[in-house]
Amino acid sequence: MISSLPLLAVGFLAAGRASALLQSTGAVRTTRSSALRAAWSNGQAVREYQDFLMGKNQPTPLTEDIPSAIVIPADGVAGPVATMIESLRAPGAEIQDVIISTDGSPPDEIGGNAEYPIYVALTNPDELGAFLDMAKEEGPWRNRLSDMVFFSGGELPRSAPTLSGYPGCVEPYLRGANLARDGTTQVLLNFAMPRANANGRVPSPTDYATKLGPDAMGEEKWTGETAACGKWRQAAALRISCGGVRVRECFYRDWRRAMWERVLHDAVFGLVGSLREDRVSIKEVANYYGEEASDMLWEATSLLRGALAVTITYGFEERIFGLAEAMGESVECEINEELFRRCNGVFCNYKLADDTEVARSGLEKGMRMHSEYIAFARTKRSLIGEKMGGRVILNLGKEAEDAANSPMLQGNLRADGVI
Repeated sequence: MISSLPLLAVGFLAAGRASALLQSTGAVRTTRSSALRAAWSNGQAVREYQDFLMGKNQPTPLTEDIPSAIVIPADGVAGPVATMIESLRAPGAEIQDVIISTDGSPPDEIGGNAEYPIYVALTNPDELGAFLDMAKEEGPWRNRLSDMVFFSGGELPRSAPTLSGYPGCVEPYLRGANLARDGTTQVLLNFAMPRANANGRVPSPTDYATKLGPDAMGEEKWTGETAACGKWRQAAALRISCGGVRVRECFYRDWRRAMWERVLHDAVFGLVGSLREDRVSIKEVANYYGEEASDMLWEATSLLRGALAVTITYGFEERIFGLAEAMGESVECEINEELFRRCNGVFCNYKLADDTEVARSGLEKGMRMHSEYIAFARTKRSLIGEKMGGRVILNLGKEAEDAANSPMLQGNLRADGVI
């Protein structure tokens, strides 16, 4: 083994000779300088802890659920999210919620309470965006923004006949209304939405929460948990848990990490699986195309950390793959324009043909691998984009377009052989 000490000594001698030479020629100035190295840090965790100590942005203390308001589209048709919220009750509880359409006004009181949760059960991006634009203006909704409860995630989007039970990623819309913050109540839905049966009764939800086994400390690890944060997180947790769903209450920072993990699960597995020649399920993507999915997931985590200051925590692959393997067996992968706008679109630069404003996520520069797959979905599979006569007009860049049209593509979209 060669010692590094002689090499270090030579280095010091060389540095000393160079310094002496510069001093002898008068080339050294005696000004003092400091090399400043930029280091990124996020003070959100410290701020949340300080707020916790001072009692700020803490949930309204509750021991039981209270009557609430539920916002539905202007056409008066309540979707699965609204139906779920209205139907869930503790045994024997008599709660009369108030259903309000987006063109209505919130009541001054509900059940004698001047403050109450307002569940915004809007899963269509255009409807949610229009409602938030209206709520920000002077009017009856403006003073109620802090009481609103927003939903993300939802049932696995390819398991339902429509996307009415899938809000997807709503953070870009909340950012536009200055509501993507720790005081806002948000719920990450991780269960299949119940539909009313022939008798008009709504069955219990199908929970996605799955045990992954004990960790190094012997505590049980979970994936696919429903999570709630913000002012009315206790109210939301009390109500949803009545359906037998595991609900975790947490700070906004931790909730946001869980939300983006769910977005990555839906975006990556759905896209990788939808480009196969044959229809495959999410579980089959996890089992047979895991390398592609893993590569895309790691690229996404780097983008989230740099663009949104969201650091996905250790073990995210185990949690994301665990959810896919546990709940994705009967869920066929699919991608279409409505799903794109709720999920994959947050990683793409696009506009709408009718000039409807698109809420920006801050991730528009995109991921190389994801952009190439989306370009392939448009040019080779005609699954999305203006060539189908749809609303979405993609701007993925020349590199992604060239990769999608490369003659090197085979089987699994890479030049490493046919599936």
